[in-house]
Amino acid sequence: MQKEIPVEMIRILADTANEYVTAEKLAERLQVSRRTVFNNMKAAREICLLHDSKIISVKSKGYKIKKSAGIRAFLKEEQVKYKHTDNKEYKLYIIYLLLDEEEALHISELEDILYLSRPTIYRLLEEIGDWFEENKMQLIVSRKGISVETGEKRLRAAMKNWLIEVSQLLDGKREDWRDTLKLRQCAEDFFPVDYACVLKVVSDICESIKLVLSGFELGSMCYMLEVILYRVQNGFYVEISERLFDLMKASFSEKKINGIMDEMEVVLNRRLPERETIYFMVLLLNNGDLEDRSLLANPYHTIEINAQLMEECENYLRRHLRIGPEDFRELIRDIEFIIMREVLFQIKGETGRNSRHYNAITRKYNATVIMAQELYQIIAKYYSIEYYEKTICNIAFSILHVLQKNKRNLKAVLVHNCDIFEFKFVWQSLQSFPFIEMVFSADSVGKLNSYLEKNATDVIISTIGYQNETIPTIEISKVFGGNETVERMGVINQLYQRINFEELMRVYDIK
Repeated sequence: MQKEIPVEMIRILADTANEYVTAEKLAERLQVSRRTVFNNMKAAREICLLHDSKIISVKSKGYKIKKSAGIRAFLKEEQVKYKHTDNKEYKLYIIYLLLDEEEALHISELEDILYLSRPTIYRLLEEIGDWFEENKMQLIVSRKGISVETGEKRLRAAMKNWLIEVSQLLDGKREDWRDTLKLRQCAEDFFPVDYACVLKVVSDICESIKLVLSGFELGSMCYMLEVILYRVQNGFYVEISERLFDLMKASFSEKKINGIMDEMEVVLNRRLPERETIYFMVLLLNNGDLEDRSLLANPYHTIEINAQLMEECENYLRRHLRIGPEDFRELIRDIEFIIMREVLFQIKGETGRNSRHYNAITRKYNATVIMAQELYQIIAKYYSIEYYEKTICNIAFSILHVLQKNKRNLKAVLVHNCDIFEFKFVWQSLQSFPFIEMVFSADSVGKLNSYLEKNATDVIISTIGYQNETIPTIEISKVFGGNETVERMGVINQLYQRINFEELMRVYDIK
């Protein structure tokens, strides 16, 4: 980046029609500080002198360049233009330095490394402080420098989240994008082992303990194992309670755990200590679903889910939901598993960044989240569960899962004034709409009313301006398409959600 700035400064001056350009304008064009412009001006002058050119400066006016054939040829040959580093890159790079450095950083160091002004760095630090807060850590900015207050487990979780964000940023860039801050190289510092080997180990562990992870969580846990290996390699270890240590050995047997440690040693060419291996297995359990849930209820465990608690949860759900008995049993089993998993295996530092996710689900699924919150309050009377947001999200998604299974498409009828060819188009188009099932069509109001007298209908779709006092009616044109299609689909979706909500939920009257 340092080499490219002087070249781009020369390019800007050469593209200006014999006018002076101030340092402020150069800084604005390059999106750097004035100090960076001044620091790079000497290098720009030296490049010009090598190509029979000269940068002229006049106080209060700025800079302009004496063009020459040599400098034009140089700029034409210099194909790579300066790539501006955006705030996201700056933030991730500073976070990397804070996560990986044991000593405090200083503002002056960041000024020299990033070529940014002090006010710009302070603005970035405000956003970086929010990032660390989401990761349950505290950014400390004082005269002594910039540092992060955290424990080992939360530091590892933050490193994993940083790796995920960097990967998403780099994967989303164009092929010709240049990583100006070497973020890819920074990420590789946290990868002491080839990723493919780590993926094999994590996949094999999940297979051996019959644990189901989503593709995203599998990748996330691979990053976490890389971070664990990196930290252990540098002499940093976690502490887990004796209760948790005994619980895991009782659940999966010492032989199984030793087998996992042996595979790590063979595939990764390094052996994790037993407690670090168990710590990682706990993280896997916190993010996956066991095929054999009886492992969480074996005689060695010192905890059983209170029967009265589960009875309260069942009574609550029966009061609020209209779902079939099989789906009801599935929901109860899922909630019992969530409680058991959280009570048995909760481990500080691996909450992830739940706040943003929790706020999103609260906005989109208000009633379901209220149910999950009220169920959490019932659970809290019996057990102390540390990760409020994570638990509520898991319960809410379990409820949403069974609700989605029980939703039905709307029974829709069409009343129209189409000829045979228009009708074919309209009917086929409606058949492709989501959330509805076209069950009847009529080309007169009389035929429609006769049908409605004998059959339940959720929505009427009309091309003739028809209105019904009791059944929702959606008007369409005979040549609907484009924006009209999108708009009508939105209306049908809202109706689909409302009718299913009213049928499946017993108590809530939430707008």
